[in-house]
Amino acid sequence: MITRKWLVRRGTVLLFTFIVALLMDFTLPRLVPGNPVETMLQELMQSGITVTPEMIKGIYQLYGYNPNTPLYVQFENYMNQLLHGNLGVSYTFFPQTVTYIISISLPWTIFLVGTATVVSWVPSTFIGMYAAGTRNSKFDSILTPLLTFISQMPTFWLAFLLLLVFASDFKVLPIAGAYSRDVRPGVSLQFISSVITHAILPISSMAIVSLGGYLIHMRNTMVGVMSEDFVLVAKAKGLSKKRIIRSYAGANAILPNVTMLAMSLGFVFTGNILVETTFSYPGIGYMMATAVYNLDYPLIMGIFLIFTIVMLVANFLSDILYAVLDPRVVLE
Repeated sequence: MITRKWLVRRGTVLLFTFIVALLMDFTLPRLVPGNPVETMLQELMQSGITVTPEMIKGIYQLYGYNPNTPLYVQFENYMNQLLHGNLGVSYTFFPQTVTYIISISLPWTIFLVGTATVVSWVPSTFIGMYAAGTRNSKFDSILTPLLTFISQMPTFWLAFLLLLVFASDFKVLPIAGAYSRDVRPGVSLQFISSVITHAILPISSMAIVSLGGYLIHMRNTMVGVMSEDFVLVAKAKGLSKKRIIRSYAGANAILPNVTMLAMSLGFVFTGNILVETTFSYPGIGYMMATAVYNLDYPLIMGIFLIFTIVMLVANFLSDILYAVLDPRVVLE
């Protein structure tokens, strides 16, 4: 059950967290030495282009950026734009707006994260139930240590390994991108096939690591539930082990796993940056890495804002979902 008191208290905490995140969103990029215009000028000089004072002044005016403006004035301008729904113009992809960059890259990330989550969470839940039900068996003794090791693997390291083996050595899967350059985007079998082929390695790298984490969590939760009194009563009644695992222990053990799923979505979403960068996948994570490299303040702040919202919403929904699935839980 969800009470109004809990909603007010939770809403206040979320609002405070969001405000703090906005301050960090604005401050952290500016702590890095240099500014976006200096970064661009260095790249121009490295390419052999002569940079004149007039050119420097023109670029600053074009971007509307003045490093001598006090930070509090910059923050005031940023908040004013944000309240009007304006995230600014990207320096890296000028003259495209940050909103446009996010709108074309976010669907790719949602596709990767959503597919990887389904592919990892669904089988891990049922395999975890079976592993706990056959605790100390040969299957459990081999599976649990193996998946514990897999769950601790850095996702980007596994992504690089898969890229090296299947894309570089055997050349059976694409090495980069979201679809082939010779394929025209649209609702066609050729385009859909190309998208799926290019997504296999990124999805696999995320799903394999997530599979280990979800499965170990489900198994450990299931082991605890199997020792509860209502399970012992079910065994005393002579119910089959399969029915006890599925209908009694499993139905209760799955609740924390559902909550873990909701909470981990935010972390998977933000942790996708290195995976997308490894495969040059044009999602929001790859755009974030590009923005950081070029000190693109507006794009960094816009994407960080999206990450913040996703994390806060995921945590809020995890609490709501647990209360909805288990009527015994009272949020007050």
